[in-house]
Amino acid sequence: KLVGTRILSDLRPAQGGVYKGRAYEPKRNLSGSATLRQVSPNVMMVKGCAILGKLCKEQRWTRVS
Repeated sequence: KLVGTRILSDLRPAQGGVYKGRAYEPKRNLSGSATLRQVSPNVMMVKGCAILGKLCKEQRWTRVS
């Protein structure tokens, strides 16, 4: 059901190697702002906020081999 669903969209470069855009959280059917930053060649920190920035969650995404 979620195959092909866009989780991150409208990403644009911001200062200091950070990207900002939109995030979609399918479990709760929420959309909101997103911030991404590369912390190493294989790791990104992804933060998404919804409900006027009051509900935020940050995840560490690691590249799979």
